[in-house]
Amino acid sequence: MRLFYIVLAAVTALATSAGAVEQFVPKGHTYAPGDEQLPALNSQQDRINGQADIFESEIYRVQRERAIHEAEIRRLELHEMQGGNAFEPRY
Repeated sequence: MRLFYIVLAAVTALATSAGAVEQFVPKGHTYAPGDEQLPALNSQQDRINGQADIFESEIYRVQRERAIHEAEIRRLELHEMQGGNAFEPRY
């Protein structure tokens, strides 16, 4: 029963942080003091920013797929440990 509460707490924590994850946008240009304009199109800084966005998007995709897979594994383990259908009444 204790495992159930641990899993329930983990799922709840993931559900609350999922809102921010669903709104993922690569960072793009970073504005710093003295660097307040977008870099010129096709400049070295523009290419660096573009490549950084690609890396960030790939990292996000891998982390998202891993989180989905781990959630499915946890759901399966919980189902198998309780036995039977998760929707049937328990007395």
